Amino acid sequence: MAGRDFLYRLDCRYSGEDNAIEALELRRDIEGEWREVGLSVRSPGFELFCSALMSCQHTYFRMNCAENGLLLAHARGELHITTDEDWHIRHLLVSFSGHLRSGRPNAGLVDYIIERMQHCPVSSNLRPVPDSQVLLAFTGVD
Repeated sequence: MAGRDFLYRLDCRYSGEDNAIEALELRRDIEGEWREVGLSVRSPGFELFCSALMSCQHTYFRMNCAENGLLLAHARGELHITTDEDWHIRHLLVSFSGHLRSGRPNAGLVDYIIERMQHCPVSSNLRPVPDSQVLLAFTGVD
């Protein structure tokens, strides 16, 4: 049996000095179509896990941005997970692209935020993933 691929996309708008969430959409690519994720007690366990990982990464992204003076207007996050046939994660890519209202990121600050994102409780409880990467990009304020 072959492995499985999971791709999630989060779009969010923010306000305030703490990057408070104004609107948030979480979607999953299912056979080439982006469908809204509607979680319930009947949702498959791995979908709950992927959604929790995306939520946790997003929380640490937006909060660490705010704590370091990077105020977001909106952001898009993507989560790409590939598993083997036994559901073990073999590839994990987390990426966020934030459009700033204010603040000036530099390489050191971006590295700091990425490092902090590794401490989200869901990520902290993952087994080591052979191919894992977090990417951040910012646009907006010059």
